[in-house]
Amino acid sequence: MSIPSTAVVLRRCIKWLIVACVLGLICYGVFVAVQQLMRRPISLSVGRATLAAEVVQKPADLKKGLAGRKKLESQQAMLFVFPQDKRWMIWMKGMDIPLDILWLDANKKVIHIETDVQPDGEPHKEYQPDKPARYVVEAAAGVVKRYGIRVGQSATFELSEAAP
Repeated sequence: MSIPSTAVVLRRCIKWLIVACVLGLICYGVFVAVQQLMRRPISLSVGRATLAAEVVQKPADLKKGLAGRKKLESQQAMLFVFPQDKRWMIWMKGMDIPLDILWLDANKKVIHIETDVQPDGEPHKEYQPDKPARYVVEAAAGVVKRYGIRVGQSATFELSEAAP
């Protein structure tokens, strides 16, 4: 019985390392695909607008919001679902696109609107309603004006129990 040479052992190790890396990449791809499926947009209507809204409610997602996104189509939005009614503050940290921002109360009624909010430098300007809100909607700048969205209007959307 002969002992394998160092070169043979090294080749085997490299082969298994390549197999492990390929399996890791496949697992990562599956993870990303599942995350995308869980973030399927819901239909959100307010004023004359019907938007495809990505729902976020995990603390890390609520904090990040749309930061880092380079583009937001006029029919897209992000719906922030907060755990309680509060005067939730929004800022434009890490933002690259201007937004219209709507705050909704627990009954989904628009209680505050900020339009054409531009990305800013530091210190970041903070936007906040005068009344407690349960939801915040971030949409592309111009959506409020284009679709006649006003304070007092009701939004309609359904959140599934399995929403992220």
